[in-house]
Amino acid sequence: MQPPLWHPIVRMSGCGLLLQLPDAELRMRHGFPVELGEARAESLASLAEWLTAGGYRPVRRRVGELGRPEAGVCVRLVEVTAEESSARLAALTRRGAGEHVAVAALVAEGDEILLSKALAIGPDDLLTYPFDEEELRARLDALQQLGRARAVLAERARTFARFAASGDGDGRGAGGNPVGRRPSSSGRPRALIIGPASQHKVKVGEALARAAINYADNLEKAKGALETGGFELVVLLGTNPAARRDLLRWPELAGSGFPATLLVLDAASGADQLPVRQRLAQLPVADRLTLPQPAELVRARMDFWLDFVRLQRRLMSPPAEPLHGLCFDVLTGLFNHACFLEHLQQLEIGEAQRRALVVLELVNMPRLNDSAGYAAVNRYLASFGPTLRRHVRAEDLAAHLGGGRFAVLLDDVAPGAATRIGRRLEHLLTQLRPAAAERQRGEPVAPRITACSLELDGRSPPLQQLRELLRWRRRPDDTASAA
Repeated sequence: MQPPLWHPIVRMSGCGLLLQLPDAELRMRHGFPVELGEARAESLASLAEWLTAGGYRPVRRRVGELGRPEAGVCVRLVEVTAEESSARLAALTRRGAGEHVAVAALVAEGDEILLSKALAIGPDDLLTYPFDEEELRARLDALQQLGRARAVLAERARTFARFAASGDGDGRGAGGNPVGRRPSSSGRPRALIIGPASQHKVKVGEALARAAINYADNLEKAKGALETGGFELVVLLGTNPAARRDLLRWPELAGSGFPATLLVLDAASGADQLPVRQRLAQLPVADRLTLPQPAELVRARMDFWLDFVRLQRRLMSPPAEPLHGLCFDVLTGLFNHACFLEHLQQLEIGEAQRRALVVLELVNMPRLNDSAGYAAVNRYLASFGPTLRRHVRAEDLAAHLGGGRFAVLLDDVAPGAATRIGRRLEHLLTQLRPAAAERQRGEPVAPRITACSLELDGRSPPLQQLRELLRWRRRPDDTASAA
């Protein structure tokens, strides 16, 4: 007997946790397409209605009709049923050349047979229905970031290949600077599990078999003996009332460099007092997992986030040594002017790849040179680059255009978001100051950062739009009086 159609497939979240991905202010979820693979006609009708009401753009197709994703689709949800062959379902999870789609399998909660079948086909993620609204949003966002990260990596690989062909191949940049050694990186991401000693911790630790794991009993030990900023994946265990109260202090300790922070609760967390649940709802976490769950499901969730961390780390890593000096600025560690222009030249801008440019300029750089000295300003720019890199997403491309000018290519942002992001970066980066010991004479001149944003469109090439944006500049007399 066939199972009934999923109705409702999404349940209201009520007091459920509000799940947030890292850099929530820079993450703009607006209307990206989601491809639905229906096993039977109308079997995902309620899910399609929910997606449409939430601003997404569902593309409904039968499982037998799925092949290459439509243009712009980077998330595919595939319904797994007993009637569909495993070979056909497995073919849907294999990505060919040029495919960047992230695939999630949909199975009914509690169906162990279909759960095993879904895990066997090797999807990026495994979703069981009915879904909590906020949980589904968070997972769709993570899948979309995964798909876009693959696309961005492919774009950068093409840029490196084109740029290497135009370089001299001697391992030096345009200014003759020798190539720096790449930071060493192990093949396994480092994961930190914080929480009480319990069987839950053992289960989560076993699920993270592909990561180098460290443990801490509580947040105090994580802050003291363990530096949380050195980990790429953090798992917070709130598996008893005391641990959940302890986790309320997490926003004070959380840094800005985590690709993912996961929250693991037990089923009894629903009985907590409402103020505790409301404060837990505001924790800066990327995903929530409620235990107990089958070990296979826990492993699937952890595998997804380890893949997510791996892609984020690749986005943040420099290219191979022969290309590092050609593509990266020695002073700031960001992409250099030539490589950034080469990347813009090969971009194909369309509705599905909504991008924007933000140009930041240190408008009173000559006065800073006179006040603090050239060496001090160079040290200031050297700290400016890593700070800018930390405050944009891994898939965004930050570059030093020379002098006091910087640019950020924002990937997949909503209309109007570039202006808000530019203002936020302008405010954050203005807080940087040259060291007091480096002031040479008189009152120090405070750095003045200004930002200008532009949304890329298909009407003109991105490189031409950047040149138009760079024409924006304050007059020297205005700059001097404002400084």
